[in-house]
Amino acid sequence: MTEKVHNIKIIMTRLWLLVVVGLSLSSGMAFASNAAQEVKKIPDQPYGEYLAGLHAAIHNDLAAAANFHEQALALDPENRMILSKSFTIFIADGRYDLALSAAHKLDEAKASDSIVQMFLFLEDMKSGAYDVSLGRLDNIGSAGVYGLFKPLFQAWVSQSQGKVTEAEANISKMLEDKSFKEFKQFHAGLFYDYIGKTQ
Repeated sequence: MTEKVHNIKIIMTRLWLLVVVGLSLSSGMAFASNAAQEVKKIPDQPYGEYLAGLHAAIHNDLAAAANFHEQALALDPENRMILSKSFTIFIADGRYDLALSAAHKLDEAKASDSIVQMFLFLEDMKSGAYDVSLGRLDNIGSAGVYGLFKPLFQAWVSQSQGKVTEAEANISKMLEDKSFKEFKQFHAGLFYDYIGKTQ
């Protein structure tokens, strides 16, 4: 009888050990699973793609650079630094739909520069949003090349609106500055030829 009790105790002890081991393994697996889930909850960061894009751009692989920047924006679509660099690369690679999206986001975030405003001006002009396009020109400074193009663009927008007198005034304003004289005279000639004033 005593031997039977002893055997039962041995069996019970072994069963208990099995239960403990089983619970330990189960808890460990659950912990590992939870840990994995916690890791997955950490959002992916865009900097690997961004840096890869910069590397590709430095080596003149614009297609790869644009692909990497598109991936970076997918991970962090509101990042102004990535948006600004991506805009330039998208333009260089001819991906104007992506450039337009980046330009609008920069504009909405009040983080656009004159190049972005010029690009949006051209898009608004193409779509016939003339008043909006003139507003874009007002947001562009007159330093450097922008001072050369602004009066010319304002003239063409005014002409598209049917405001011929205002358009001619902008052409005259452009011609007052004697720098880049031949360039300005050439474009003034194109403008006057367009409106039928060839004399």
